[in-house]
Amino acid sequence: KFSSPPGAPPPLSGGSSVRRPPSRVAMRLLLQRVARASMEVDGCVEGRIGPGLVLTIALVKGDTLAAAEQLAEKALSLNLFPELLDPDTAWQTTVVDNGGEILVVLQQSLCATFPKSVPSQDRAMPIAEAKPIFEAFVAKLKEGYQEEMVVAASPEAPSVRLELMVEGAGMFELGTREVVTAVAKAKAKAGEDILEPLKADVPIVTRALRRLPGLAQNSAQMRAEAARVFRALASPRLAATLTDATQSEADSFAEALDAAAGCFTAKQQEQIMERTGLTISGEPAPEPEGEGGAGDGEDDLQKQLAELKEEVEDPMKGITAAKRRRMGLPVKEEQPQVIRARPDTS
Repeated sequence: KFSSPPGAPPPLSGGSSVRRPPSRVAMRLLLQRVARASMEVDGCVEGRIGPGLVLTIALVKGDTLAAAEQLAEKALSLNLFPELLDPDTAWQTTVVDNGGEILVVLQQSLCATFPKSVPSQDRAMPIAEAKPIFEAFVAKLKEGYQEEMVVAASPEAPSVRLELMVEGAGMFELGTREVVTAVAKAKAKAGEDILEPLKADVPIVTRALRRLPGLAQNSAQMRAEAARVFRALASPRLAATLTDATQSEADSFAEALDAAAGCFTAKQQEQIMERTGLTISGEPAPEPEGEGGAGDGEDDLQKQLAELKEEVEDPMKGITAAKRRRMGLPVKEEQPQVIRARPDTS
């Protein structure tokens, strides 16, 4: 006869002595693809959208702001819409690709459990604590898309009513656990760390530039980090923040950029100098030789720069350019201008 050691927990029913901690339920997000939707607060219409998404989020105790921002990025990247030029091909484009609008609602009833015949919201986060996380979720959506295309209901509104026309087979549920799992699987498949986009801010980019010379020359890590820094350097936002930077910040940035010159190709150096107005004196890195040769890499770089320049005037042009490049069509082909604006609810 076997006995448990001193201090061990008593065995569970069935003879098992294994105790598993209760699984924690993280925030949930209900995504609904709609033809139109409207929101009423105290009987008055406070918001209305056309084709797009209604995002209903629920927060439980212990949820974090970072997790909410990660969930917002995931929602914008999901292919929930058909191909733009072929509506019969499903799950090919995002709400951003389609220029759809987004309505966001905080609904804590999604956290409810039913230990009895009435719902219990013991694990739901109090509204006062949930408000800043909800606002960060909405802000991340606006940052990743367009501010005027995202509408949010106040989490403190006493009475909210929604009227939706949901597209068939267009309701999905997502949680932070699925997002974290997807990222982990992608990292394992790639065999290397997935680098988040670098914020186009002078002090942040300066620190990243200082780290580059310390990485092994021409290593995969160095090339990946250099590509991330280059995207930030090519961003129009960096040029704007560089103009507003203090003299000390500008000098530190210029010094770090020159020290990291050997991490960028000659073509990249030209584009960086054009964007920043600074001179790079360091020797450039050798051009990468891919399957199609260095020329193909330069052409691709020029296409990306064309998209960035178009996006300065109209963010949707950059999105259209990326879409056309993916389909193998010329990036520069003129398209009729489409002005997207939310309908007047007054």
